[in-house]
Amino acid sequence: MSVSRSVLLIDFDNFVSGLMDLDPSAARECAQDPGRWVATLAERYTVEGPRHWLVRRVYLNPGGFVVDPRDRERLYFSRVRLFYTNAGFEVIDCPSLTKGMKNG
Repeated sequence: MSVSRSVLLIDFDNFVSGLMDLDPSAARECAQDPGRWVATLAERYTVEGPRHWLVRRVYLNPGGFVVDPRDRERLYFSRVRLFYTNAGFEVIDCPSLTKGMKNG
């Protein structure tokens, strides 16, 4: 069986905010336990065999947050940085460039 060499690049702000709209539980799990779903991606949903991640990189706004619609609690992006670092990601900070919280 061959290994599929892959790159994983995540726009965290859009990834988590979009998922929060669809499934708040899944959004929290993806934010707080990235190692679990990354391992699933490595083993499943492949064509040529298991994935070997050449690059794991997440881009996030350290001042950003999303609001969980169930309890109105804020999920601050700065608090998930360590979870992604521990899962083998390179974390790239993309601070806001505008008052509307848009980043580069």
